[in-house]
Amino acid sequence: MKSALRIILSAIILTLVVGLVVSALSWLIGWNSATQFVNGLFWSGAVFIAIGVLSIIGVFRSKSDPEDLYSQSVGDLTLNERLRIWLTDITQSYHAFLFFSLTGWLLVGASFILATIT
Repeated sequence: MKSALRIILSAIILTLVVGLVVSALSWLIGWNSATQFVNGLFWSGAVFIAIGVLSIIGVFRSKSDPEDLYSQSVGDLTLNERLRIWLTDITQSYHAFLFFSLTGWLLVGASFILATIT
């Protein structure tokens, strides 16, 4: 429960920071319309969602790589230790997926809300 709350709180904080960065960049670039700002929020959210998806794809590709599996099997680790490392890797990748995806969806949601308001 603590981990989920930490992921949600961190995603909200990162969403606010990214929103401020997009705001500052839009001011520096000289965007004049709200549509340009909304597009900036949308595309930054899309990038975060893609990073989250890539974190899941990466861990599953590494776990299906025969060379990686072989290198783990010839070491001094027991089956339980290898399983613990494997589960830790998958858990961390799912945390990254949730964190980046939640941040991305919050940014996309903010862009849709701002698009309907303006």
